[in-house]
Amino acid sequence: EGGSLVMYFRVPPDLGLAEHAPVAAQLLRRWLLECTEDEALRDRLKMIARLDNLDEAPLNAFVKRNVRKYEGKPFMCRPALDVWRDTDAHSGVSYLEIDIDTHRYSYIVKKTMTAMSAQFPQFRFSMGWTIEGRTPEELPEQLLGCATVNKFDWTMLKPFPPPMSPAGTGRFAAGDAADCYSSSEEEEAAMAGRAHRRSGGGGRA
Repeated sequence: EGGSLVMYFRVPPDLGLAEHAPVAAQLLRRWLLECTEDEALRDRLKMIARLDNLDEAPLNAFVKRNVRKYEGKPFMCRPALDVWRDTDAHSGVSYLEIDIDTHRYSYIVKKTMTAMSAQFPQFRFSMGWTIEGRTPEELPEQLLGCATVNKFDWTMLKPFPPPMSPAGTGRFAAGDAADCYSSSEEEEAAMAGRAHRRSGGGGRA
């Protein structure tokens, strides 16, 4: 069993198309368009993680030492990275899904995350993403997206995708699972649910 932490980012349609567009914007556009076919390009995605209140966190010396090792430092998402591209039949909107499966990381990383899991409701952590620069023009690397998660309680997770109505209308049936979503989020949740089933279920972070 596992859980998923889902973040959504909207990319401007004209990203990187301007005559003097920043190199980072051009690189991100290229990555978004080609990463499902070009494995070498896909593997250039990096994550930056930071525990913002590390000094306040009730962690033992082993865990704190491992957290500080990666604190605020970009690291390659591979081999935990999967990407999919699809078009939603209802809205016609094309989307790209990026899954990072923490079960594929090294034993030490997984052991550290397991040791931290009970204290997650006390943490405030930030995550960002960049693409590895390999030419002078692509350096320094630029932060392309980021988010902060404040005191996330894993015990509040509910099954996903939620049960669908018997009529098969695509609406959520009444019940606990429906409490997780407002009516404005139904289409996004249904789309994410299809991708989730395609990827084989939980364990995504």
